[in-house]
Amino acid sequence: MTAKRRVAAIGLGLAGAILLAYLPVLGNGFVNFDDYAYLWDGSLVRDGLSARGLVWAFTTTHAGNWHPLTWLSHMADVQAFGMDARWHHGASLALHAANAVLLFLGLRSLTGATRASAVVAALFGLHPLHVEAVAWTSERKELLCTFFWLLAAGAYVRQVRRPRPFGGVPAFALLALALLAKPMAVTAPLVFLLLDFWPLGRLAGLAQGNPRGQRVTRLLLEKAPLFALAGAAAIVTYLVQSGSGAIRSMERLPLGLRVANAAVSTAGYALQALLPRDLAVFYPHPMGGLDFGKALAAAVALAAVTALVLARARRAPHLAWGWCLFLVTLAPVIGIVQAGGQGMADRYTYVPLTGLFVAAVWGVRGLPGRAPAAGRLLAPAVAAALLGCAALTWRQASYWRDSVTLYERALAVTPPSWIVVNSLATAWYERGDLARAERQYRRALGLQPRSPESLVSLGIILARTGRVQEADGYFQAAMLADPKYPKARLNYGLALAWKGRGAEALVQLREAVRLDAAYAEGRLALGTALEAAGIAQEASAQLREAFSRDPGLIARKGEYEQLLRRAFPRRDDGGVPAP
Repeated sequence: MTAKRRVAAIGLGLAGAILLAYLPVLGNGFVNFDDYAYLWDGSLVRDGLSARGLVWAFTTTHAGNWHPLTWLSHMADVQAFGMDARWHHGASLALHAANAVLLFLGLRSLTGATRASAVVAALFGLHPLHVEAVAWTSERKELLCTFFWLLAAGAYVRQVRRPRPFGGVPAFALLALALLAKPMAVTAPLVFLLLDFWPLGRLAGLAQGNPRGQRVTRLLLEKAPLFALAGAAAIVTYLVQSGSGAIRSMERLPLGLRVANAAVSTAGYALQALLPRDLAVFYPHPMGGLDFGKALAAAVALAAVTALVLARARRAPHLAWGWCLFLVTLAPVIGIVQAGGQGMADRYTYVPLTGLFVAAVWGVRGLPGRAPAAGRLLAPAVAAALLGCAALTWRQASYWRDSVTLYERALAVTPPSWIVVNSLATAWYERGDLARAERQYRRALGLQPRSPESLVSLGIILARTGRVQEADGYFQAAMLADPKYPKARLNYGLALAWKGRGAEALVQLREAVRLDAAYAEGRLALGTALEAAGIAQEASAQLREAFSRDPGLIARKGEYEQLLRRAFPRRDDGGVPAP
């Protein structure tokens, strides 16, 4: 078999193994953990590709992110497949398989080591820590970012090996695409500098203890456009996430606590890479419950490993390269700048684990020559590890079947958190099991008593089951907890309307829209109420805006007419009394 055919066969085999291990995702549905925000709520994604959608993708900060290429990717899926979850998952799986093949081809091109590159790519493709990035529709951004990041790395290496005028443009353009999918690629210029060290050997002087300042400076200057691009993406991301409220303040999470959790999480990722267990969609941040003794031990261990691999950088450059890649690519999401309520997340390991895989595989690559007896066990051990990863990936992918399965698994392996319990309650509500939903919302309020989301959701269930007076109290409690929460105003207004207090209901519905001009459902309720009250011109304007923002609400207008009937009963002559 020729070398090209061998490489092609390995690539096809790698893709086939990944598709088999991830087969359960093709039977999974969407989950209510961001998927609705990405595909339905307040977005133009469900309309498919359009000129309006293109403009929206580049101007919106919906879902607390600016990643236009990701929005366009989801729009393309809807255009091609509608809202059939199987095909959305299939597209994500195809991207993951493509990333694994690109990683194999890139490592082989850099090192010439076909088998070692194939093993690293197989670990990347089959490791269960990567299930979250593949099985979660909302994480398309991670797959897309990595795809263009790998292509950018390939373009960078080609320019280094065969320099040509303007040869850096492809790497710059591809990195820009990666950043337009997700800002995780902000560390790419540092990764390229690591490639200069190994395996490109452009920092050979540094490895020998001679920094050769001029050479290092030149290598940094040649990457200045890439650093500028990454810096701009980092600034935009910080501003967008700060504006959305995703970034925690220093008062809520002091710097010392962030650093301590970063040490624990980094060590945890490394251990999970070796022995993946108890994986979940959400790991709650320990907050004040963090064991600082554990954090200190983790920090000492990380420092010791770092010192060891750097001391051996000359004799074993792959170890230093792999460990530094792990630390560098993990840095943006390790929690020093805390976005969200998680302490760690499987999806954050998608690129960083590559460094550990390279360090491990290249570390044992020379084992047969040094220890022939151990070398004979190497192939069976690698095969067993890959089969074990595939089996765990199959099982982990199955937990993403639906929202209830996903959250019940999380609660079985992690401490209970408000986010998971509230999401589970919503999942039961969506299934129509109001009794279970009510129990879980009450449990969520036990974890976070002043949560406006849980208060309103519980109130809705109470109203739907005829306990309107009790529901009224929960809506008012939600408004006290967060006076700027529009959904509380909307539902309190509907409760007032149910009790026949139309004028007061209109006040609350107007306030809901004032608090959030983009709240399409609020505009639908207000427009329907105004229409029932005979204020036709304003009603028409509100309804047009509501349906423009969310065309799916057209089908729900009759529902609001029923809810508002008591507040605005129609007269026999077809008119309505003034509220």
